Amino acid sequence: ETHQLFKQFVTQNRPHLDVDKVATGEHWFGQQALALQLVDELATSDDIILEKMKDKSVIAVKYKVKKPLLQKIGKQAEESIEGIIYRNLTKNGQDFIQ
Repeated sequence: ETHQLFKQFVTQNRPHLDVDKVATGEHWFGQQALALQLVDELATSDDIILEKMKDKSVIAVKYKVKKPLLQKIGKQAEESIEGIIYRNLTKNGQDFIQ
C-alpha cells in the first residue's frame, strides 16, 4: 500500500518522470534521488534558513540541543530522589537540607 501511495505521489508531482524507473521498492539516498529527479536540490535545514533570510525579516532563530535519553532519565531520577529526601526530612520536623 505504501509503495502504491509513493507511485501515485511521484506521478502527480513529477509527471515528467518515468515512475516505473524509480518505483522499484528501493530507497534512494540524496545524490541518487537528485540524479533520478526525485528531488530538485539537496540542502540542509541550515542552508534553507540562510537562503530564506535573504528576503525575509528574521526575528529570532533558536537552537536547542536535545539531551540524550539516558541524560533525561538520569535528571528525572535525580529530581525524584531529591524530592523524596526533602519530603522525608521535612516530614520528620527538619526544615533544611545540608
